[in-house]
Amino acid sequence: MKVPYQRFKNQERYLLPWGKTVGCLTSAERGQHVTAVCCMGTTGHFVPPALIFPRKNWKHELLDGAPVGTLGLVQEKGWMTGEVFLQWLEHFCQHVKASLEDKVLLVLDGHSSHKNLVVLEYAKTNGVIIVCLPPHCTHRMQPLDVAFFGPFKIFYDQEITRWLKAHPGGVVTQYQISSILSVAFGKAVSVKTAQSGFEKTGLCPVNADIFEKTDRPKEPGNAEEFPSSSTSLTNTAKESSSPSHAADTNASSNEKNCDMAVSLKVPILEISPLPTSDKVTAKRRATQGPTELTSTPNIKMTKQKAEEKKSRVERQSKRIVKK
Repeated sequence: MKVPYQRFKNQERYLLPWGKTVGCLTSAERGQHVTAVCCMGTTGHFVPPALIFPRKNWKHELLDGAPVGTLGLVQEKGWMTGEVFLQWLEHFCQHVKASLEDKVLLVLDGHSSHKNLVVLEYAKTNGVIIVCLPPHCTHRMQPLDVAFFGPFKIFYDQEITRWLKAHPGGVVTQYQISSILSVAFGKAVSVKTAQSGFEKTGLCPVNADIFEKTDRPKEPGNAEEFPSSSTSLTNTAKESSSPSHAADTNASSNEKNCDMAVSLKVPILEISPLPTSDKVTAKRRATQGPTELTSTPNIKMTKQKAEEKKSRVERQSKRIVKK
């Protein structure tokens, strides 16, 4: 019997009931970045995943043991790009049967690969409406991040541990990832997970009041909150007054201080304002809300930006040639 374990850098230590620890080597090799693209619908339907391997050439052995219908893609660094996303979008349209008569809504984050002009044109011609979520909100508004990827990562880590125990001295490479991911993906996929993900984010059923607003406008400061200079002057006047002979001689000066205290009822901030820095603040980017990427105005704007970028690159190349 083993209790929950603590995870270290390259080892896993299991705490046994009698207090001894047993070390288990997880992997002695440096890992590689492989991207898994998942998609689920409101009815509990999951599109077969896509795996992006950090390679230049494709090999069919990379998908041995993968879930049925998995799409295999290659990219030099294993990242999502515009060309790779276009291939996944074709894979998506084949499984959801999108058309101009029966359109499909696809909710995505604001990654640059999702805003490629070729991708948007293909989506519009095939009946896919792409909606981009606001920045820094995917952890609360994206159903996959809210309900699916958490348990999926836990199941994947468990399968990695089991594989290493069953293959002492072995190393998990690109050729074992598909079979390990298949078991974890089968455990994480369920109708309840998909429905709860859309329900918690307020997308289906639509719930506009699912997030509470906590930001309140700051009330302007009141001048009465700050102490005035009259306080210190009246205190000094009271402390200096005494029935001694010195107090009698300084009576005139105390009266002057009291008169000054009455006349100087001005806040300190007006007498000595806070210093202001001359540092130039950087311009912040305009925040973007949820937008429909496949709308005609957005496609026109994207096409205009692409033409401007192309002309700018041509001008730079001409300058280099002249030099």
